[in-house]
Amino acid sequence: LRPQWAGYSALQRLWAMLLIPVIRVTGDVAKMIGYPAGLRWRRANRERPEIHWRSKLDSGQRYG
Repeated sequence: LRPQWAGYSALQRLWAMLLIPVIRVTGDVAKMIGYPAGLRWRRANRERPEIHWRSKLDSGQRYG
């Protein structure tokens, strides 16, 4: 990382390193919030064939 950090001050580097966990946690929380919405969508669209793509892979069929 040294070449990428060369143009930044020590304070800017520290700030960037401190933001990494914040960005990770924000992404994890967003995924957790979106999971129930995805489940509701999946249940509401259960009849759509593209929902069952894994079973087609397991049976060797081609999707489409």
